[in-house]
Amino acid sequence: MSEAKPGSFKWMSGFFSFRLQEMKKIFLVRHGLTTLNEQRRYCGVSNACLSSQGFKQAQSVADLLGQEKFDSIYTSPLKRCLETSKPIAQSHDIIAEPLTGLSEINFGLWEGLTFEEIQTAYPDQMKVWFEKPDEFTFPKGESVYDFRKRVMASLDIILTNQSDSLIVAHGGSLRIIICHLCGWPRESLHSFELEPASLTILEHYENSTVVRVLNETCHLKNGGVN
Repeated sequence: MSEAKPGSFKWMSGFFSFRLQEMKKIFLVRHGLTTLNEQRRYCGVSNACLSSQGFKQAQSVADLLGQEKFDSIYTSPLKRCLETSKPIAQSHDIIAEPLTGLSEINFGLWEGLTFEEIQTAYPDQMKVWFEKPDEFTFPKGESVYDFRKRVMASLDIILTNQSDSLIVAHGGSLRIIICHLCGWPRESLHSFELEPASLTILEHYENSTVVRVLNETCHLKNGGVN
């Protein structure tokens, strides 16, 4: 019989204690494609609807989640998220609850512009946005500080519900939630992408969060949707 290494029992005790903690599963879905997304234009508070492909994506993610169990759905009140949440809510017989704080950031003068157009017109601001996002305010738009604050307020509401939940929101608001729950540096905001209609699954414990799935898009490749 092999001899246990010093500290091994302490580690195993901590591991099982972690697993015995009450766990809340959080499903995160980014809205489906809009025409502005298809044109690769910045779309924040612009209330764009899903494109025809976006509606197909919404149904695909609803089909993917058909066998999953959650008791509540929270969504951004913007049309693209309401339209994405609708088939999911219908299949689970749940009424989605809109939370204003989950809305995408207000890009101000950048709304509707492409990355190349912004880089040409606002090169200095673009540099700050990528290097020091927490210090940035979009021209005639919202500050990242205020954006983070309202997203966190909505997350607090969601976490008070102990049951498993689904959130349908935007790339920006969902990345803030993921970074916060996982304890990732705020600078990580630009280090990963969430594709339209992608699925992320988190297991949230009292003092930690496990990423089970990140930016899953396999469901979009069937039938040429993606």
